[in-house]
Amino acid sequence: MIGLRTKVIQRYLLNQYVSNPKLINTTNFSRLPTAAMPGFSTDAKNNLDSVKKLREKSGAPIQEVKAALVEADWDLDLAFGSLRKKGLAAAARKGGRVTLEGLVGVVVERNSAAVVEVNSETDFVSRNENFQNLARQAAKAVLHSQSTQGNTVSHLVDRVVLDGLKIEGGEDLSCAAAAVAGLVRENVQLRRAYKLSVGPSGYIGSYAHSSVSPGLGSIGVVVGLESADGKEL
Repeated sequence: MIGLRTKVIQRYLLNQYVSNPKLINTTNFSRLPTAAMPGFSTDAKNNLDSVKKLREKSGAPIQEVKAALVEADWDLDLAFGSLRKKGLAAAARKGGRVTLEGLVGVVVERNSAAVVEVNSETDFVSRNENFQNLARQAAKAVLHSQSTQGNTVSHLVDRVVLDGLKIEGGEDLSCAAAAVAGLVRENVQLRRAYKLSVGPSGYIGSYAHSSVSPGLGSIGVVVGLESADGKEL
């Protein structure tokens, strides 16, 4: 009878926390008092920790997070992979939605710079870690594409070329964007990209307006300068 009561209490607590995103985001599960609730085991608290971690990592709805963890026997990596696969299918159905929000990623390395606009449906998504990471990786992929030497060169990157650029791990940008769309449950689009390169004596400055993180903002600006006589600035 005691064993049955223990399981009922554990399931009740897990369901309560899982059904309340505010508690998931604010509660330190490692400090939940076991003495205050007889039968609340360390395993149950670990499960709650897993729900919180996967929720933060994926951005998926709480109930889907819990279902994925249960299906994966509480393995975080397997559960995340499951959520991502389901998200890819969901992303395909959202492709026609209007995307007027998002972020601009700006990155500068030595004599080259790249600016990439990544759009979403709502401003809320711009605070999502997965979305921000996509914008960063997109900017880096553009920066490292077709390295330019010599005089100042600036150009918009063709959309087809942008979709096919590789990010860390070898994945196409278009596939990475679709995966993020599935996780955040919104349409996510790689809108446009720009690359600027200057000669060895030149200088590039950059700025991200309304920055949410270094190199990420609502507007991105890059400026390249070179001296007329070729002297270093």
